[in-house]
Amino acid sequence: MGEEESNEPGFGLDVEFTTEEWDKTYLLAQEREMLGLYVSDHPLFGLEHVLSDKADAGISQLTGGEHADGAVVTIGGIISGLQRKMTKQGNAWAIATVEDLAGSIECMFFPATYQLVSTQLVEDAVVFVKGRLDKREDVPRLVAMELQVPDLSNAGTNAPVILTIPATRVTPPMVSRLGEILSHHKGDSEVRIKLQGPTKTTVLRLDRHRVKPDPALFGDLKVLLGPSCLAG
Repeated sequence: MGEEESNEPGFGLDVEFTTEEWDKTYLLAQEREMLGLYVSDHPLFGLEHVLSDKADAGISQLTGGEHADGAVVTIGGIISGLQRKMTKQGNAWAIATVEDLAGSIECMFFPATYQLVSTQLVEDAVVFVKGRLDKREDVPRLVAMELQVPDLSNAGTNAPVILTIPATRVTPPMVSRLGEILSHHKGDSEVRIKLQGPTKTTVLRLDRHRVKPDPALFGDLKVLLGPSCLAG
């Protein structure tokens, strides 16, 4: 499905890395370790554009049956769990749980791949994993082929907020509510909409709106548009 970029008004309508970022990272790690989930925030908030640039599938699409067994895909997310293991032959391998904003999946790093990426497999790291989907068990898994750690040093500088919306969802009440949400969260980041039609995707730039990407904005958008609207 092709993409076209448009400067049309369409709908008529900084992530701030503060000096307390280290404390936030520590807090989130403690929440996940003790509670098994993130409560006060999520480490991927504000990084949706980074994930969507290189990932060609959301994790919920893999676990929800949208891809066939054996499909080769690239996902992006955070390593929220890591188990290092040894084969009977004494070869090291690992199971990494990779989580995005809509789901999680276990990624199997068998010895040949593990040997190449072992030093990059670290809990709480943001990564891209290319692998082959394995649906032979009850729960889908990804057999990892490659691992990449993106450079996040400038990830939050006026990064655009990208919303994915099926064209069939566009109604006057929805457009009106979306405008209210964007106006309520004013900031410096551009807003783009991937409008998904039956044969192509059109990218709309909402030049009248600039927003501040933060958990409050993302929460409001997900209530209106669904949890996958920010998955790219």
